[in-house]
Amino acid sequence: MQRMYSQLLGRFLKAPDMHSLRSPVPPEEIGQHGIDPMNMDLRADPRADFYRFANGGWLDRTPIPRDRGRYGVFEELRDRTREQLLDLLSRQASSSTLREGSDEWKAVEFFKQGIDVATRNAQGVDPIRPILDTINGIDDLPSLHTFQQHALTFYITGLFQPWVPSVKEGVPANGVYLYGPFLGMYNRDYYLVDNEVNQHVRARYVATCAKLLAYIDYDQVRAEKAAQAVYDLERAFAATTLTSWKHQVRALQNTPVSIADLSTQYPLMDWTTYFQIIGLADIERIIVTQPRYLSALLDIINQTSLETLKAYYKLEVLWSFAPMLSEEIEAIAFGFRGKVLQDREDQEPVEERVLSPLNAFLGEALGKLYVAEYFPPEAKTRITELVDALKLSFRYRLESCPWLASDSKVRSLEKLDKLGVKVGYPDHWRSYEAVSIEASFAMSFLSAFRAEARRVLNQAGKPMDKDQWFVPPQEVNAFYISENNEIVFPAAILQLPYFDHRADLAFNFGAIGSVIGHEMTHAFDLDGAKFDSEGNINDWPTMADYERFQQLKHRIITQYNALQVRPGLFVNGRLAINEIIADLGGMQLAYDALRRCRGTRTWPWRRWTMRAAAAPSLTEEQRFFVAWASCTRELFHEETLAMTVETDPHLPGAVRGSQTLRNMDAFFAAFDIRPGDPMYLSPKERVAVW
Repeated sequence: MQRMYSQLLGRFLKAPDMHSLRSPVPPEEIGQHGIDPMNMDLRADPRADFYRFANGGWLDRTPIPRDRGRYGVFEELRDRTREQLLDLLSRQASSSTLREGSDEWKAVEFFKQGIDVATRNAQGVDPIRPILDTINGIDDLPSLHTFQQHALTFYITGLFQPWVPSVKEGVPANGVYLYGPFLGMYNRDYYLVDNEVNQHVRARYVATCAKLLAYIDYDQVRAEKAAQAVYDLERAFAATTLTSWKHQVRALQNTPVSIADLSTQYPLMDWTTYFQIIGLADIERIIVTQPRYLSALLDIINQTSLETLKAYYKLEVLWSFAPMLSEEIEAIAFGFRGKVLQDREDQEPVEERVLSPLNAFLGEALGKLYVAEYFPPEAKTRITELVDALKLSFRYRLESCPWLASDSKVRSLEKLDKLGVKVGYPDHWRSYEAVSIEASFAMSFLSAFRAEARRVLNQAGKPMDKDQWFVPPQEVNAFYISENNEIVFPAAILQLPYFDHRADLAFNFGAIGSVIGHEMTHAFDLDGAKFDSEGNINDWPTMADYERFQQLKHRIITQYNALQVRPGLFVNGRLAINEIIADLGGMQLAYDALRRCRGTRTWPWRRWTMRAAAAPSLTEEQRFFVAWASCTRELFHEETLAMTVETDPHLPGAVRGSQTLRNMDAFFAAFDIRPGDPMYLSPKERVAVW
């Protein structure tokens, strides 16, 4: 008898039989929702190469952009979302439908100022003259430290900067951190590691600093001398900071220091007044991220001329505001930070460059516009229903988990019950009342930054606001936050190929359902298990649980280590193990949820259109698995592929899109895969953790 794949091909190449669908679907809707057969290769045998079967059409017609080493679903979605946002902003900028002074109006005006390069060019450095004049007024170390006390309001770090990070593992909620110093080349290694590449980078940095200083009344000789002196100062700072590998050790960045101890270590600063000025009058201690730097700072400052210190601040102002000033100044800064540090040939168009600060500092104002255009309330309702179904599926699996002890099951179920869920957009939008649109793009940006700085610092010492969103709705991402015990799915990721609220259950469970399940399992892997249901560090599994978990991990690592991404390039299972387990668990949870929802037509599932939509010739199970694989499609240049396998815990899509399925019994039944088929994996080799 002919095998299933050839039958599929024949049916797809014919006009679909409308009477074969489970629910009536208008002919014009076929092909519009869910799986797009054009992205598949229906001539490929799913028993031999399922990834090709699911994604061959997309792989064949999609080029890798010349400035990228890889291109996949995430990059595709980010490009699409950027186009959506730019189209939306362009239309709003040419209309007058927004109420003047509203948050959405401010977002559009901010965008209009940013893309108005004619005005920016005419203004030159004039917008930042008041800040530079303040620096010019520094005439001794006391006045320098008075300026440092206000540096945050000028969007500069200088010697150090206080901040309250959104979430930080292992410290009290909303703790205040002291970061610093400003380093124009970002990475200490450029200053301290001697090799040919770094010597070139240093020379370009000093030369670029001199060019920038020339815009603020430095003649060439003075600019070159000042640029070299500032580089030497930054090098002295860099020598006292953590090395790259030590920077990965969280404990080394978490040194609590009392205000009294700060005054002893660095007496030139009036710390009490400083914290009063920035709104932290009641603070008793702060978390220092660079303790050795703070200890060495007094000697460095005393050995540095006041003129050099002032040039250091001026250069940070120029570097920080260059993207908001004239095209010429912006291009000079990009010539170093873009071309030299990031190996980028060309700047993005100005519209795309303006999107970055707009998303950062007026993100939810823009998000309101984005959601109104691209994410209807029905979509939020549907994705919430999917999440609820996944949580129920996980509950059943935790209750029957063979390797979790009874007490651990109780605590894991408690954690699942308290798992926070954020989908689409916030229930309560952030206010940007404190932001004002000023006479220049640079000063409007500064107003937005100041408002954000006040908001962030105002959270110091307060309980974590679990309703707060840490990313705007137009962010293409999905993640689990241990400290909040929550999963987050912004609206921008809730579009094809991950989600389509008008498509059928099989597609949505296979695509976004598997991703939801993936993030849920992170709450219970070896990292997530360090945190209890409230997000506090509190290991709750028993040692026996850990040992059994480790045994499962070892089996998975062994299985994946045997996989070749290309001849001679093998998967690093140990590096990718947490993500592998999340993929395996996410697929199992999503498939269980689909089966349960398929078995009932009670509310809310009766409101879902039970149709095949774009792929009427695939069975429900087949659509589920194809939907998952379509979310993993990506292309690589050879050198990028090798680097990804060696350094990225997320495996290449060709592995994720097929090997995950080979650990599921239902996959083999859905596609009639038998022993001897290349996709076959024997039952004794298949692994299920959750």
